[in-house]
Amino acid sequence: MGRNVASVGAYAFYECSKLTDIFYGGTEADWESIDIGEMDDTNYLLTATKYYEYDNSVSVSAPSISSLQGTQSGVKVSWKTVSGVTGYQVKYRIYRKSNSTVILDVEGASSSSTTLAGSESSKTYYVWVRAYKTIGEKTYYSPWSSQEDIYYKSLGTCTISSLANTSKGITVKWEKVSDALGYRVYRKTSGGSYSKIATVNSTSSSISYTDTSVKSKNGTTYSYYVVPYYSQNVGGYEAKTTVRLTGVSISSLKNVKTKKMTVKWGKNSKATGYQIQYSTSSSFSSYKTVTVTSYKTVSKTISKLTKGKKYYVRVRAYKTVSGTKYYSAWSSTKNVKISK
Repeated sequence: MGRNVASVGAYAFYECSKLTDIFYGGTEADWESIDIGEMDDTNYLLTATKYYEYDNSVSVSAPSISSLQGTQSGVKVSWKTVSGVTGYQVKYRIYRKSNSTVILDVEGASSSSTTLAGSESSKTYYVWVRAYKTIGEKTYYSPWSSQEDIYYKSLGTCTISSLANTSKGITVKWEKVSDALGYRVYRKTSGGSYSKIATVNSTSSSISYTDTSVKSKNGTTYSYYVVPYYSQNVGGYEAKTTVRLTGVSISSLKNVKTKKMTVKWGKNSKATGYQIQYSTSSSFSSYKTVTVTSYKTVSKTISKLTKGKKYYVRVRAYKTVSGTKYYSAWSSTKNVKISK
């Protein structure tokens, strides 16, 4: 509205159901005295909020929205900062919701994002940003940025169910998150920073990804987390850590003495020790385990076996870090018949 407006008639905004803002170019004192005609929502819907327009003698550059992202906490609005300002305002409204225009103040010239707390899931949000500069008792505003919109979907937390060493690398397995259309897998080394290594588009109940790039990184500690997504929306995540351990191979398995067998395997110098499993079942439906506590020891004689039985044997390396054991994949199975 112009600077010379003194009043607004009751029917000035008749049926203006999509009106969001009213700006006035005069003085702040005059603006406070102008009657804009509050109307009955039933007959004359007024969704606008009135603003005293800034003095044209002070120029404030307009920011632009850099991203809108739906998080577990709500819609996160990020923008490109502009120099020489006091702070920013974020305006938003929810699709098809009466009187829903809201303006949030975000103080600080370096502020570059805010989250619309309590955002309603399965709603479309329309968002604008502008900068402001306070000089003395007056505040001057930039124009609003272009409108951006997002369909907000609240997603749950993605939980990693296991991290397992395999012959090909580390397999990350996680549980399905309701409404997610896909998942982003992130990894870091100890002391490093996370980076995305894969996107998995799957909605199956149990989902996994094998990180083959770490296949040869024997002894290295890795942390992983998985982020569920739906369009521009992301859910929460929980990181888990493991140690990459390459497997060992059984070099020989012999029945050298009465009711005994000796198993030999290759050494893994990054391991703490080894586990040997043996069973009379090829599926290891029942088994016994022997632990070797030094990585330098690469053979073991197992006694008290049953003559005439065939035994199946496999070996894996383990590494203990801060009281937790991490295991390599099992070796290929070998078998021997106890004939002595």
